Amino acid sequence: MYRGIFVSADSKYHGELIISITDVDTPLALVALDNDKSPYFEGQALEDAQYRFKSDNAFFTIDVSDKDNVIVLGSDLESRPIHIRLVKDEAVSRATVSLGTFVDSADSNFAGTWDFISTST
Repeated sequence: MYRGIFVSADSKYHGELIISITDVDTPLALVALDNDKSPYFEGQALEDAQYRFKSDNAFFTIDVSDKDNVIVLGSDLESRPIHIRLVKDEAVSRATVSLGTFVDSADSNFAGTWDFISTST
């Protein structure tokens, strides 16, 4: 399992990304957005630890050949680039995601997200 951050470049979509990849089941992903919606993605194994996940209006492709450095090869949601950061969630090193947003009180046009991913190691 992998856990991480999923946020569109314009911050319209912001949430925790949870990915399940096993040898016996279809790879699946869920984004728990901060607007209480949770889009699902069905995955497909490509080659050499690469996976492509698709939903009705989005996709992302990842390479998990190095579990400590998951690489995002491409992403899009409604013609918006998606920023994704993932870590391996293992029994010996549980991953936790904390989401945050901000708006500058002096300049409301200056806003964004700040997010943390921690592991138990």
